[in-house]
Amino acid sequence: MARISEIDVEKASDEIKELLREHVESGHRVTNVKRIILNHLPSFKSLELGQYDLDDDLQRLIGKLDGDIFEYAISEQNECLVCTTYFSRLLREEHGIDPRDFKFSPRQELLIEYARQLAKNPKEISDGLFDRMKNEFDNETIVAITTMGVMMIAMNYFNEALKILPE
Repeated sequence: MARISEIDVEKASDEIKELLREHVESGHRVTNVKRIILNHLPSFKSLELGQYDLDDDLQRLIGKLDGDIFEYAISEQNECLVCTTYFSRLLREEHGIDPRDFKFSPRQELLIEYARQLAKNPKEISDGLFDRMKNEFDNETIVAITTMGVMMIAMNYFNEALKILPE
């Protein structure tokens, strides 16, 4: 059971109801994580909405599959049950792959390695790993990848600290 109760959407402020209406109309679901983070609207806007905007641009830069693999690897390294469950389901349902039994491309392997090291200890990202990232991606893309990774880590920590369960 989560440490923080979910907001009651029916009793929420008009601002929250409007935000959720727009969110659903954009094709997103209202999950238990969102109903908990909505206890503080600036947190929802920063972590949830900011993450969607960033994810959309990351997909433009590296593709949806590679972005989803990267985000899965971050969550798996952090052992975040909510996000690992979400991304493993997404990889199976949208991409038809099982991340535990899939032959990743060299570029995907690089993204996974970077994701794991970023989540494990960003101070220990080796120059060699970073040089390989620079050989594969331009500066804009590396900044987007890193920022998305940091956002995923924040969301993983949020889920774990508040003991949010996967749906």
